[in-house]
Amino acid sequence: MAGTTSATVPTSPPSPVKKFTRAVLLSSPKGVMLRSFCMEYTKLVNSPFPWRELGYSCPLDLLRAMDDVVRVEMARNGSVTLFGIGSESMFMPSWVKKAQGT
Repeated sequence: MAGTTSATVPTSPPSPVKKFTRAVLLSSPKGVMLRSFCMEYTKLVNSPFPWRELGYSCPLDLLRAMDDVVRVEMARNGSVTLFGIGSESMFMPSWVKKAQGT
């Protein structure tokens, strides 16, 4: 069929992406601004945040798909702040637990 394109269906984020995302976000107790997140991820992993490769239309869509790792907060002015969600099996400093309300 000439002229048709197939939409890419986003894939579930792989475990390493979740692990590195959590590491970036938990390193900052006050959260990470969305506009800074991709740069911080690239600095940590030496590879860009793979939202395109996983079939997402923007980084925020991939981050929202990881609701077990990321809490997204939108301010009235439109800015987006990302917070990491620790897992029960990992050690977390007291400031992280306090920030998460646990």
